Amino acid sequence: MSDPDQRFFQLLWRHAAFALIATDVELRIHAWNVQASRMFGQTSAEMMGRSILDIFPDADRDTASQALTRALTDGQTSQFEVERRDPAGQRSSLFVRIGPVVDEGGRRIGTVANITDITERVELERRLASSERMASLGSLAGGVAHHFNSILGGLVTAVDHALSVGDLATCRRTLAQAADALGRATRITENLLAFSRGDTRIATAAGLREVLLSFAGQIEPRLAEANVTLDLQVEDVPAVEVPTTRMMQVLENLTDNAVDAMPTGGTLTLHLHHNRTADLVELRVIDTGSGIPDDVVDHVFEPFYTTKGELAGGQSNNVGLGLAVAHGLVGEMGGSIDVASTPGRGSCFTIRFDASRKPPEPLEPPAPSP
Repeated sequence: MSDPDQRFFQLLWRHAAFALIATDVELRIHAWNVQASRMFGQTSAEMMGRSILDIFPDADRDTASQALTRALTDGQTSQFEVERRDPAGQRSSLFVRIGPVVDEGGRRIGTVANITDITERVELERRLASSERMASLGSLAGGVAHHFNSILGGLVTAVDHALSVGDLATCRRTLAQAADALGRATRITENLLAFSRGDTRIATAAGLREVLLSFAGQIEPRLAEANVTLDLQVEDVPAVEVPTTRMMQVLENLTDNAVDAMPTGGTLTLHLHHNRTADLVELRVIDTGSGIPDDVVDHVFEPFYTTKGELAGGQSNNVGLGLAVAHGLVGEMGGSIDVASTPGRGSCFTIRFDASRKPPEPLEPPAPSP
Protein backbone atom coordinates (compact mmCIF):
# COMPACT_ATOMS: atom_id res chain seq x y z
CA MET A 1 0.00 0.00 0.00
CA SER A 2 1.41 3.41 -0.97
CA ASP A 3 2.00 6.12 1.59
CA PRO A 4 -0.93 8.27 0.32
CA ASP A 5 -3.25 5.28 0.60
CA GLN A 6 -1.99 4.48 4.06
CA ARG A 7 -2.47 8.11 5.10
CA PHE A 8 -6.03 8.06 3.70
CA PHE A 9 -7.01 4.97 5.70
CA GLN A 10 -5.43 6.39 8.83
CA LEU A 11 -7.56 9.52 8.47
CA LEU A 12 -10.64 7.40 7.68
CA TRP A 13 -10.11 5.35 10.85
CA ARG A 14 -9.48 8.38 13.00
CA HIS A 15 -12.39 10.52 11.81
CA ALA A 16 -15.10 7.95 11.07
CA ALA A 17 -18.56 9.02 12.21
CA PHE A 18 -18.86 5.87 14.31
CA ALA A 19 -16.70 4.25 16.95
CA LEU A 20 -14.10 1.80 15.65
CA ILE A 21 -12.31 -0.47 18.10
CA ALA A 22 -9.87 -3.22 17.08
CA THR A 23 -8.47 -6.01 19.27
CA ASP A 24 -5.98 -8.86 19.08
CA VAL A 25 -7.00 -12.51 19.46
CA GLU A 26 -6.97 -12.11 23.26
CA LEU A 27 -9.51 -9.28 22.92
CA ARG A 28 -7.06 -6.60 24.10
CA ILE A 29 -7.69 -3.23 22.48
CA HIS A 30 -5.07 -2.24 19.88
CA ALA A 31 -6.90 0.60 18.11
CA TRP A 32 -9.40 3.16 19.36
CA ASN A 33 -10.59 6.03 17.19
CA VAL A 34 -11.69 9.57 18.05
CA GLN A 35 -15.41 8.75 17.92
CA ALA A 36 -14.86 5.91 20.41
CA SER A 37 -13.30 8.44 22.82
CA ARG A 38 -16.32 10.74 22.43
CA MET A 39 -18.80 7.88 22.85
CA PHE A 40 -17.21 6.23 25.91
CA GLY A 41 -15.38 9.18 27.51
CA GLN A 42 -12.03 7.39 27.50
CA THR A 43 -8.93 8.33 25.51
CA SER A 44 -7.02 5.95 23.29
CA ALA A 45 -4.11 5.94 25.75
CA GLU A 46 -6.44 4.95 28.60
CA MET A 47 -7.98 2.06 26.67
CA MET A 48 -4.97 0.49 24.93
CA GLY A 49 -4.31 -3.04 26.19
CA ARG A 50 -7.59 -3.31 28.11
CA SER A 51 -10.22 -5.92 27.29
CA ILE A 52 -12.88 -4.70 24.88
CA LEU A 53 -15.47 -6.34 27.13
CA ASP A 54 -14.86 -3.52 29.62
CA ILE A 55 -16.85 -1.11 27.44
CA PHE A 56 -20.06 -3.17 27.60
CA PRO A 57 -22.63 -3.04 30.42
CA ASP A 58 -22.64 -6.12 32.64
CA ALA A 59 -25.99 -7.30 31.24
CA ASP A 60 -24.59 -7.39 27.67
CA ARG A 61 -21.12 -8.84 28.24
CA ASP A 62 -22.20 -12.42 27.54
CA THR A 63 -23.72 -11.33 24.22
CA ALA A 64 -20.58 -9.37 23.31
CA SER A 65 -18.30 -12.23 24.36
CA GLN A 66 -20.20 -14.71 22.17
CA ALA A 67 -20.06 -12.33 19.20
CA LEU A 68 -16.29 -11.85 19.64
CA THR A 69 -15.77 -15.61 19.92
CA ARG A 70 -17.75 -16.22 16.71
CA ALA A 71 -15.64 -13.62 14.91
CA LEU A 72 -12.38 -15.33 15.95
CA THR A 73 -13.38 -18.99 15.62
CA ASP A 74 -15.84 -18.94 12.70
CA GLY A 75 -15.17 -15.62 10.98
CA GLN A 76 -18.78 -14.58 11.52
CA THR A 77 -20.04 -11.01 11.79
CA SER A 78 -22.61 -10.38 14.53
CA GLN A 79 -24.75 -7.40 15.42
CA PHE A 80 -26.79 -6.46 18.47
CA GLU A 81 -28.04 -3.46 20.44
CA VAL A 82 -27.06 -2.41 23.95
CA GLU A 83 -28.17 0.29 26.36
CA ARG A 84 -25.62 1.99 28.56
CA ARG A 85 -25.44 4.88 31.01
CA ASP A 86 -22.57 7.31 31.17
CA PRO A 87 -21.09 8.45 34.52
CA ALA A 88 -23.69 11.25 34.63
CA GLY A 89 -26.51 8.71 34.34
CA GLN A 90 -27.42 9.66 30.77
CA ARG A 91 -28.84 6.68 28.87
CA SER A 92 -27.79 5.91 25.29
CA SER A 93 -28.64 3.14 22.82
CA LEU A 94 -25.80 1.67 20.77
CA PHE A 95 -25.81 -0.56 17.70
CA VAL A 96 -22.79 -2.87 17.72
CA ARG A 97 -21.40 -4.82 14.76
CA ILE A 98 -18.46 -7.16 15.46
CA GLY A 99 -16.42 -9.01 12.84
CA PRO A 100 -13.00 -10.61 12.34
CA VAL A 101 -9.72 -8.98 11.29
CA VAL A 102 -8.04 -11.21 8.69
CA ASP A 103 -4.43 -10.98 7.45
CA GLU A 104 -3.10 -11.60 3.94
CA GLY A 105 -2.82 -15.31 4.62
CA GLY A 106 -6.45 -15.63 5.66
CA ARG A 107 -5.69 -16.00 9.38
CA ARG A 108 -7.97 -14.31 11.88
CA ILE A 109 -5.68 -12.09 13.93
CA GLY A 110 -8.24 -10.07 15.89
CA THR A 111 -11.64 -8.43 15.91
CA VAL A 112 -13.08 -5.07 14.98
CA ALA A 113 -16.16 -3.47 16.54
CA ASN A 114 -18.17 -0.85 14.67
CA ILE A 115 -20.44 0.98 17.16
CA THR A 116 -23.08 3.57 16.25
CA ASP A 117 -25.12 5.74 18.62
CA ILE A 118 -28.79 5.17 17.71
CA THR A 119 -30.31 6.92 20.73
CA GLU A 120 -32.29 9.45 18.65
CA ARG A 121 -33.68 6.74 16.36
CA VAL A 122 -34.73 4.53 19.30
CA GLU A 123 -36.41 7.47 21.03
CA LEU A 124 -38.26 8.37 17.84
CA GLU A 125 -39.45 4.76 17.50
CA ARG A 126 -40.65 4.80 21.12
CA ARG A 127 -42.59 8.01 20.57
CA LEU A 128 -44.12 6.65 17.37
CA ALA A 129 -45.09 3.39 19.09
CA SER A 130 -46.62 5.34 21.97
CA SER A 131 -48.57 7.50 19.54
CA GLU A 132 -49.86 4.42 17.71
CA ARG A 133 -50.84 2.78 21.01
CA MET A 134 -52.76 5.88 22.06
CA ALA A 135 -54.55 5.99 18.69
CA SER A 136 -55.44 2.29 19.00
CA LEU A 137 -56.61 2.82 22.58
CA GLY A 138 -58.84 5.68 21.46
CA SER A 139 -60.34 3.52 18.72
CA LEU A 140 -60.82 0.63 21.14
CA ALA A 141 -62.47 2.86 23.76
CA GLY A 142 -64.79 4.33 21.15
CA GLY A 143 -65.78 0.87 19.96
CA VAL A 144 -66.45 -0.36 23.49
CA ALA A 145 -68.52 2.74 24.31
CA HIS A 146 -70.54 2.36 21.10
CA HIS A 147 -71.36 -1.31 21.69
CA PHE A 148 -72.26 -0.93 25.36
CA ASN A 149 -74.34 2.17 24.61
CA SER A 150 -76.23 0.23 21.93
CA ILE A 151 -76.87 -2.72 24.26
CA LEU A 152 -77.82 -0.72 27.34
CA GLY A 153 -79.82 1.90 25.43
CA GLY A 154 -82.07 -0.75 23.91
CA LEU A 155 -82.43 -2.49 27.27
CA VAL A 156 -83.44 0.72 29.07
CA THR A 157 -86.08 1.46 26.42
CA ALA A 158 -87.53 -2.06 26.69
CA VAL A 159 -87.63 -1.92 30.49
CA ASP A 160 -89.36 1.49 30.48
CA HIS A 161 -91.98 0.16 28.09
CA ALA A 162 -92.58 -2.95 30.20
CA LEU A 163 -92.96 -0.88 33.35
CA SER A 164 -95.46 1.45 31.71
CA VAL A 165 -97.55 -1.40 30.28
CA GLY A 166 -97.51 -3.65 33.35
CA ASP A 167 -98.41 -6.69 31.26
CA LEU A 168 -96.98 -10.05 32.41
CA ALA A 169 -96.25 -11.28 28.87
CA THR A 170 -94.47 -8.02 28.06
CA CYS A 171 -92.40 -8.29 31.22
CA ARG A 172 -91.37 -11.83 30.31
CA ARG A 173 -90.32 -10.72 26.83
CA THR A 174 -88.37 -7.86 28.36
CA LEU A 175 -86.58 -10.20 30.77
CA ALA A 176 -85.62 -12.45 27.84
CA GLN A 177 -84.30 -9.41 25.96
CA ALA A 178 -82.39 -8.34 29.07
CA ALA A 179 -80.80 -11.78 29.41
CA ASP A 180 -79.73 -11.68 25.75
CA ALA A 181 -78.34 -8.13 26.09
CA LEU A 182 -76.40 -8.97 29.24
CA GLY A 183 -75.06 -12.09 27.54
CA ARG A 184 -73.75 -9.97 24.67
CA ALA A 185 -72.21 -7.52 27.15
CA THR A 186 -70.51 -10.44 28.92
CA ARG A 187 -69.07 -11.70 25.62
CA ILE A 188 -67.68 -8.25 24.88
CA THR A 189 -66.00 -8.16 28.29
CA GLU A 190 -64.58 -11.68 27.91
CA ASN A 191 -63.20 -10.88 24.47
CA LEU A 192 -61.70 -7.63 25.73
CA LEU A 193 -59.91 -9.52 28.50
CA ALA A 194 -58.64 -12.13 26.06
CA PHE A 195 -57.49 -9.40 23.65
CA SER A 196 -55.70 -7.40 26.32
CA ARG A 197 -53.90 -10.09 28.30
CA GLY A 198 -54.66 -13.48 26.76
CA ASP A 199 -56.53 -16.39 28.26
CA THR A 200 -55.52 -16.57 31.94
CA ARG A 201 -57.21 -19.88 32.64
CA ILE A 202 -55.06 -22.91 33.38
CA ALA A 203 -54.44 -24.44 29.96
CA THR A 204 -54.59 -28.18 29.43
CA ALA A 205 -52.51 -29.06 26.38
CA ALA A 206 -53.82 -31.48 23.75
CA GLY A 207 -52.96 -32.41 20.19
CA LEU A 208 -54.21 -29.96 17.58
CA ARG A 209 -55.83 -32.82 15.65
CA GLU A 210 -57.75 -33.97 18.73
CA VAL A 211 -58.85 -30.42 19.57
CA LEU A 212 -60.12 -29.91 16.02
CA LEU A 213 -62.07 -33.19 16.00
CA SER A 214 -63.65 -32.36 19.37
CA PHE A 215 -64.58 -28.86 18.18
CA ALA A 216 -66.09 -30.18 14.97
CA GLY A 217 -68.33 -32.53 16.95
CA GLN A 218 -69.56 -29.65 19.08
CA ILE A 219 -70.41 -27.20 16.30
CA GLU A 220 -71.99 -29.46 13.68
CA PRO A 221 -75.54 -29.18 15.13
CA ARG A 222 -75.27 -25.38 15.31
CA LEU A 223 -74.02 -25.21 11.73
CA ALA A 224 -76.93 -27.34 10.58
CA GLU A 225 -79.36 -24.84 12.11
CA ALA A 226 -77.67 -22.08 10.09
CA ASN A 227 -77.91 -24.18 6.89
CA VAL A 228 -74.12 -24.50 6.82
CA THR A 229 -72.52 -27.80 5.81
CA LEU A 230 -69.33 -28.85 7.62
CA ASP A 231 -66.58 -30.28 5.41
CA LEU A 232 -64.00 -31.77 7.77
CA GLN A 233 -60.67 -32.71 6.16
CA VAL A 234 -58.21 -34.02 8.74
CA GLU A 235 -54.93 -35.51 7.51
CA ASP A 236 -52.20 -37.24 9.48
CA VAL A 237 -49.97 -34.50 10.85
CA PRO A 238 -47.09 -34.29 13.36
CA ALA A 239 -48.26 -34.18 16.97
CA VAL A 240 -48.48 -30.46 17.68
CA GLU A 241 -49.81 -29.70 21.15
CA VAL A 242 -51.82 -26.54 21.89
CA PRO A 243 -53.67 -25.18 24.96
CA THR A 244 -57.17 -26.62 24.58
CA THR A 245 -59.22 -23.68 25.86
CA ARG A 246 -57.35 -21.10 23.82
CA MET A 247 -57.46 -23.14 20.62
CA MET A 248 -61.17 -23.76 21.13
CA GLN A 249 -61.68 -19.99 21.50
CA VAL A 250 -59.80 -19.35 18.26
CA LEU A 251 -61.86 -21.92 16.36
CA GLU A 252 -65.09 -20.59 17.88
CA ASN A 253 -64.32 -17.03 16.79
CA LEU A 254 -63.28 -18.04 13.27
CA THR A 255 -66.41 -20.17 12.91
CA ASP A 256 -68.65 -17.34 14.12
CA ASN A 257 -67.04 -15.07 11.54
CA ALA A 258 -67.58 -17.65 8.80
CA VAL A 259 -71.24 -18.20 9.69
CA ASP A 260 -71.84 -14.43 9.74
CA ALA A 261 -70.44 -14.31 6.19
CA MET A 262 -72.95 -16.97 5.02
CA PRO A 263 -76.37 -15.65 6.14
CA THR A 264 -78.21 -17.87 3.63
CA GLY A 265 -76.06 -20.92 4.24
CA GLY A 266 -72.99 -22.43 2.61
CA THR A 267 -70.04 -24.68 3.38
CA LEU A 268 -67.49 -24.38 6.18
CA THR A 269 -64.30 -26.34 5.54
CA LEU A 270 -61.87 -27.21 8.32
CA HIS A 271 -58.72 -28.58 6.69
CA LEU A 272 -55.75 -29.78 8.75
CA HIS A 273 -52.62 -30.86 6.89
CA HIS A 274 -48.82 -30.99 7.04
CA ASN A 275 -46.93 -28.60 4.76
CA ARG A 276 -43.81 -30.73 4.41
CA THR A 277 -41.93 -28.17 2.33
CA ALA A 278 -41.97 -25.62 5.15
CA ASP A 279 -42.42 -28.25 7.92
CA LEU A 280 -45.55 -26.51 9.16
CA VAL A 281 -48.85 -27.87 10.45
CA GLU A 282 -51.54 -25.76 8.79
CA LEU A 283 -55.20 -25.45 9.75
CA ARG A 284 -57.44 -23.73 7.21
CA VAL A 285 -60.89 -22.36 8.04
CA ILE A 286 -62.63 -21.76 4.71
CA ASP A 287 -66.09 -20.37 4.06
CA THR A 288 -68.15 -19.86 0.90
CA GLY A 289 -69.53 -16.53 2.06
CA SER A 290 -69.47 -12.99 0.81
CA GLY A 291 -65.72 -12.56 1.07
CA ILE A 292 -63.79 -9.51 2.24
CA PRO A 293 -63.24 -6.38 0.09
CA ASP A 294 -59.63 -5.70 -0.90
CA ASP A 295 -59.55 -2.43 1.04
CA VAL A 296 -60.71 -4.20 4.22
CA VAL A 297 -58.71 -7.44 4.25
CA ASP A 298 -55.61 -5.79 5.77
CA HIS A 299 -57.69 -4.58 8.74
CA VAL A 300 -59.66 -7.69 9.71
CA PHE A 301 -57.51 -8.43 12.77
CA GLU A 302 -57.99 -4.92 14.19
CA PRO A 303 -60.44 -4.65 17.13
CA PHE A 304 -63.92 -3.38 16.24
CA TYR A 305 -63.08 -3.01 12.55
CA THR A 306 -66.19 -4.13 10.67
CA THR A 307 -68.11 -3.41 7.48
CA LYS A 308 -71.31 -5.12 8.62
CA GLY A 309 -72.95 -2.10 10.20
CA GLU A 310 -74.88 -2.03 13.48
CA LEU A 311 -75.99 -5.63 13.22
CA ALA A 312 -72.44 -6.93 13.41
CA GLY A 313 -71.65 -4.87 16.48
CA GLY A 314 -74.95 -5.43 18.21
CA GLN A 315 -75.86 -9.04 17.50
CA SER A 316 -72.82 -11.05 16.46
CA ASN A 317 -70.92 -13.05 19.06
CA ASN A 318 -67.73 -11.50 17.69
CA VAL A 319 -68.84 -7.89 18.30
CA GLY A 320 -65.85 -6.66 16.32
CA LEU A 321 -63.31 -8.43 18.54
CA GLY A 322 -63.47 -12.07 17.47
CA LEU A 323 -60.77 -11.96 14.79
CA ALA A 324 -58.54 -9.70 16.88
CA VAL A 325 -58.79 -12.15 19.77
CA ALA A 326 -58.06 -15.10 17.48
CA HIS A 327 -55.00 -13.31 16.09
CA GLY A 328 -53.70 -12.55 19.58
CA LEU A 329 -54.27 -16.04 20.95
CA VAL A 330 -52.60 -17.75 17.98
CA GLY A 331 -49.59 -15.49 18.44
CA GLU A 332 -49.43 -16.37 22.15
CA MET A 333 -49.43 -20.05 21.20
CA GLY A 334 -46.38 -19.50 19.00
CA GLY A 335 -48.24 -19.70 15.69
CA SER A 336 -49.29 -17.30 12.97
CA ILE A 337 -52.58 -16.56 11.23
CA ASP A 338 -53.37 -14.84 7.96
CA VAL A 339 -56.32 -14.43 5.62
CA ALA A 340 -56.93 -14.66 1.89
CA SER A 341 -60.28 -13.65 0.44
CA THR A 342 -62.07 -13.13 -2.84
CA PRO A 343 -65.15 -10.87 -2.71
CA GLY A 344 -68.25 -12.89 -3.53
CA ARG A 345 -66.47 -16.25 -3.24
CA GLY A 346 -65.43 -16.59 0.39
CA SER A 347 -62.45 -16.38 2.72
CA CYS A 348 -59.70 -18.65 3.98
CA PHE A 349 -58.04 -18.13 7.38
CA THR A 350 -54.83 -20.16 7.74
CA ILE A 351 -53.26 -20.96 11.12
CA ARG A 352 -49.68 -22.24 11.03
CA PHE A 353 -47.59 -23.96 13.70
CA ASP A 354 -44.01 -25.19 13.48
CA ALA A 355 -44.29 -28.97 13.13
CA SER A 356 -41.32 -29.47 15.48
CA ARG A 357 -42.56 -27.10 18.19
CA LYS A 358 -42.37 -28.14 21.82
CA PRO A 359 -45.53 -28.40 23.94
CA PRO A 360 -46.49 -25.03 25.49
CA GLU A 361 -45.86 -24.35 29.14
CA PRO A 362 -49.08 -24.55 31.23
CA LEU A 363 -50.57 -21.20 32.15
CA GLU A 364 -50.74 -20.24 35.80
CA PRO A 365 -53.98 -18.84 37.20
CA PRO A 366 -53.96 -15.08 37.79
CA ALA A 367 -52.88 -13.86 41.22
CA PRO A 368 -55.82 -12.95 43.44
CA SER A 369 -56.56 -9.27 43.76
CA PRO A 370 -55.46 -7.75 47.08
